Amino acid sequence: DEIDMVISRGSFLEGNYRKVYDEIAAIRETCKNVHLKVILETGELQTPDNIYVASKMAIDAGADFIKTSTGKVAVNATPQAAYVMLTAIAENLKEIGANE
Repeated sequence: DEIDMVISRGSFLEGNYRKVYDEIAAIRETCKNVHLKVILETGELQTPDNIYVASKMAIDAGADFIKTSTGKVAVNATPQAAYVMLTAIAENLKEIGANE
């Protein structure tokens, strides 16, 4: 009972963050009460900063879960990618007051 989606890495790497955000938000709206897992394909995002921005974007657009990769690209989950994603999650929880 969940929807998995992969962000458009091409659009993201071109700097078209609004398009990526809007795609995630549209899928979030469409699946309403179903969990939404947003897969970032962190190995293709090239830098920790990009992984952080993509993580925050996915969370802000309504992802219930974020995931490093599909496992179908050359570089999949790495400890560094996981750390960056966990940092974004922790910061989001702090922003919304969920870890007080």
